[in-house]
Amino acid sequence: MLPDLPALTLLALAGICLFTATVQGVVGFGFALLAVPLSALVEPSAVPVPQAILSVFLTLPMAWRGRHHLELRRVRWILLGWIPGVVIGVTLLKVLSVRAVSLAMAAFVLGAVALMTLGLKVRRYPPTEVGAGVLAGLGSLVSSISGPPVALLYKDEKGATLRANLALVFLSGVLLTLGGRLVSGEISLRDAQIALCVAPGVLLSLPVAERLGGKVDGALLRRLVLGLATLSAVALAARAL
Repeated sequence: MLPDLPALTLLALAGICLFTATVQGVVGFGFALLAVPLSALVEPSAVPVPQAILSVFLTLPMAWRGRHHLELRRVRWILLGWIPGVVIGVTLLKVLSVRAVSLAMAAFVLGAVALMTLGLKVRRYPPTEVGAGVLAGLGSLVSSISGPPVALLYKDEKGATLRANLALVFLSGVLLTLGGRLVSGEISLRDAQIALCVAPGVLLSLPVAERLGGKVDGALLRRLVLGLATLSAVALAARAL
């Protein structure tokens, strides 16, 4: 059964997913950051749950393809921080507005980008990995933007390592998010129908991104990570203001 949307609208949503999923396939993150606002311009009722569902179609193949580069011990610390990050987000939203929390997150990400642009190196060890997980979990709850804290942590890694581990982190995080939405009844049949109709755009991006990803590494990849992180912070701040 098809959702109650015109075929042209579904085609536009699929095209957006093809582009944004390719960006994530190359850089390691950016799908939700770009797909949610762009899709909302086409059809506001088609976000954000379908994009969360579609993230599974994207991150699962990416994690599997890069399985030889996965660092499970490192990833588990990030995921360990993700859950308290969600709890902190829920708590903060009870005493602060979404606008205040979003602006604080945006300021943090912009500050981190500035420091890393100036040469700050962030060592990957349990405290920083848990911290990135907390911020990612907080961001996923408040704004559906969870990528920048983790991506900044991995920005100096080789492309294959960055993409594979971020995919595993985001896959685990989105499954937690979808599980929470499912339990609370916030996923509808229509959301699933839209996701399935638009999924070919995500699937078509996988071979394209694999081909392009091999050409993006080192300094170029670091610049793209910092650029996308800056874009996410600006978008978050703009949405809050």
